[in-house]
Amino acid sequence: MTACGPEDPRPALLPLFAVEACRRLDVIDAGLTAERRDYRSLIREAHTVRGSAAVLGLEQVAEEAERLEDAFARARSDPGDLDADEAQLAVRRIRTLLAAVRAPAEEPGEDDAPAATPPARLVLCVEDSAVNARLVERILEAQGDAVVAAGSGQDACRLAVERRPDVVLLDLHLPDMSGEEVVRRLAARSETRDVPIVVMTGGADQGRFEALLALGVRGVLEKPYAPPELVAALDAALAPS
Repeated sequence: MTACGPEDPRPALLPLFAVEACRRLDVIDAGLTAERRDYRSLIREAHTVRGSAAVLGLEQVAEEAERLEDAFARARSDPGDLDADEAQLAVRRIRTLLAAVRAPAEEPGEDDAPAATPPARLVLCVEDSAVNARLVERILEAQGDAVVAAGSGQDACRLAVERRPDVVLLDLHLPDMSGEEVVRRLAARSETRDVPIVVMTGGADQGRFEALLALGVRGVLEKPYAPPELVAALDAALAPS
């Protein structure tokens, strides 16, 4: 805690992001050399690296990952459009940028831990990136909220029933189903249909925004976001309508 408020949690998460991003780059490397490329998987991995990097303020990494994501999206429509050599060079450039942030992160010691207090609200964070989920957790726990994380749509639907969160923070890009499908499944169950949902996205178009609102989503949080924007989005979703 600083004199001006809670410390920015992002710098401490950079080493964790570097490790996670390198794992995703390994998947991209393997996908580029596969006999039959799974462009949906390649797009998802590049998108996740881009979104996490943008949220953490790593602009060069985000820009390189965005170029990869765009190239894979074009190749999904026209496989002959992909320059595989250039894609592999982009992967290597990202690895070089990540090498500077791979020093071990220091975790708070017991003396630094805040005193336990009842959480203000329970937030279900649905996010397959461990870095993004940890960032949400640190931002919200600093103001007294409790966070439970789900890394897939299936886990999100299960935990929403088991834990009865006050609000759901939902990433649209999940490994097993779309964010829209999660919204539909939660709306179909009596235990979860009234839980407000805020979706996080790093590149949805206006049409998708409108479709999400039509499904009952309370708010849309665009990545990259600053910590106060995350808090404000959840506050707005929980405000009486």
